[in-house]
Amino acid sequence: MNNKFSFCCLLTLAVFVADTEAKSCDPQRPLPEKVNALVKPIFTHAIERDKRARANLPESEPYIETKLEGVFADRTPAGDAAVAYLLHFYLGEGPGEMLIINALDRGEVMRMPLEAFEKCLPNTGLEPLPKGLKGSGFLTDHVYRGFGPRKGIGRSK
Repeated sequence: MNNKFSFCCLLTLAVFVADTEAKSCDPQRPLPEKVNALVKPIFTHAIERDKRARANLPESEPYIETKLEGVFADRTPAGDAAVAYLLHFYLGEGPGEMLIINALDRGEVMRMPLEAFEKCLPNTGLEPLPKGLKGSGFLTDHVYRGFGPRKGIGRSK
């Protein structure tokens, strides 16, 4: 049963990646449901944190780090995709480091979702996201460097 579930998740992700590559980027395209279920609570809190920062109010708790632990525990293709997706956003220095370490720990399996999201970041349903959440691509560069030479796969940097 677990192998069937993993296969279905991997197949869904592969179809998503292939479909993303076949089409031009459509920012209104939704993030796959299982990935969005992992990502959306983190973004919801990050948006609230951004509002509190603009109002000069202190952050209430280290919620993002707690939610990331749940994402990190998910070793399914949906968990891999969620980590890859989150690497494209700024969630803070600590969470960014946690994402890089977890992506490297997951290994080469991360290449496919990272490459898919470089071409197009699907919609979570919370857009437009605050400017403070927009990433620079710096985190994904760290992950690619950690993988070593690309052997003809991935970005050509």
